[in-house]
Amino acid sequence: MRREQQRQAPGWELMSRLLFLQLMLLICRTFSKSETTGSEETMKIGRILRYFEENYARPVALAEVARHCGCSVPTLTRFFREAMDDSPIDYLNRLRLDKAAELLRSSRLPVTEIARKTGFCDSNYLTKCFTRRFALSPRAYRKMNSERRVQVS
Repeated sequence: MRREQQRQAPGWELMSRLLFLQLMLLICRTFSKSETTGSEETMKIGRILRYFEENYARPVALAEVARHCGCSVPTLTRFFREAMDDSPIDYLNRLRLDKAAELLRSSRLPVTEIARKTGFCDSNYLTKCFTRRFALSPRAYRKMNSERRVQVS
């Protein structure tokens, strides 16, 4: 997914979504198998992902996530890194940036409001993180995507 977003070849957004859905399918299948095999680690990863999806719009501390999942912060971090090849915080920030990008494409909300809705402390921090990830400011990203919609129409 990262390579698709970095290259931004035609159709990269669709490919990123397809890869994300494929990842979610694998996790769901593994999660359903874990219910029968009792794989506690897999169930914890599922709980962590669900927790992030439900709480990305507000400040989230790893201690809070670990409590919710019934494990310690080091255990949570180790399980997550093994399963997702990423740290929980990096994953959460990418999730927030993906949600921000979606709002930039699909709404006319001000960047300040998008920052608030996606768990960033302010629009400056959202802009800094967004620009680092997408190599465009949120405003430039929105403009580029609105121009693409016009060209497709």
